[in-house]
Amino acid sequence: IQTVFLTNAEKRVVILCRNLASNVFARPEVSEALEIALRKKVAVDIVVQDRIESDELRQQLGAWKEEHLPLTFVEAEGKLDDVKLNLAVMDATAFRLEPNNGETRAFACMNDPRSARIFENQFYGYLARVA
Repeated sequence: IQTVFLTNAEKRVVILCRNLASNVFARPEVSEALEIALRKKVAVDIVVQDRIESDELRQQLGAWKEEHLPLTFVEAEGKLDDVKLNLAVMDATAFRLEPNNGETRAFACMNDPRSARIFENQFYGYLARVA
């Protein structure tokens, strides 16, 4: 789903997750989709509840940020321990929700702008808490 969101986004993708798990985000197809989205000027905002799992991925995100690509990423390092979900929203129309970040079970919807906006607003509330 992350690759689909990054590949198809036109304006913005927001991601809230526990640690940007390497088995998802460090996979070549996901990191390539992320780079392509950023170079298309799709804004990507990421809040990691703990720390990014992969040092290599952290360095790559930092390099893209130094290139002034439209990327925000914050490692909350425990400041969001009360948040038990993972979510991603694409263009305020599609979302992926993992209600319990301790389990790999998610729900996704590709055309529900009302719910997607609610989740996107929730994301920005979390970002405000740690930024």
